[in-house]
Amino acid sequence: MLWRRTRHRHAHRTHLRLPTAAAALVCLAGACSSPPTFDGAVVTEILDGDTIGVSINDTSVRVRLIGLDTPERGWNREPDECGALEATIALQELAPIGSTIDLQRDVVGRDHYDRLLAYVFTTEGIFVNERLLEIGAGRTMSIAPNTAFEDRFRRASARAQQQRIGIWGRCEDRNR
Repeated sequence: MLWRRTRHRHAHRTHLRLPTAAAALVCLAGACSSPPTFDGAVVTEILDGDTIGVSINDTSVRVRLIGLDTPERGWNREPDECGALEATIALQELAPIGSTIDLQRDVVGRDHYDRLLAYVFTTEGIFVNERLLEIGAGRTMSIAPNTAFEDRFRRASARAQQQRIGIWGRCEDRNR
């Protein structure tokens, strides 16, 4: 089987990873093409700072933004991590409920929770994933092979960290 489960920094999360060599062979064999895009998805809910609900052709889909990890909202009476509410509000402001967005997938299309993995763009051309990192709403999270914008995300996050914006100014020591 090509897929293997790997652990992320949060013990309760696992992610699927396609070995790099296998991904390269698939591309060399000519199977790589532009990742699918979904233009005109409508935002139906904001679950947290890096997950939204959308409607695509009247089908409800949960979307996990690729390339970043925002502080976790508290569940089952646990407190929110520092910055979780701010990240959720920031995503709500960038992609409000009822707004139309465009989604672009990368190599792996879904995670083990069956959420669509995507880069999110507003109809005004704002790259939501990158903007959340620029304002310090989260940290970069790179999971191969979904790394199309990895360098760009690292630069955006480094600028926010250097300027102590968002979590970098108020949560640095609390969410490690």
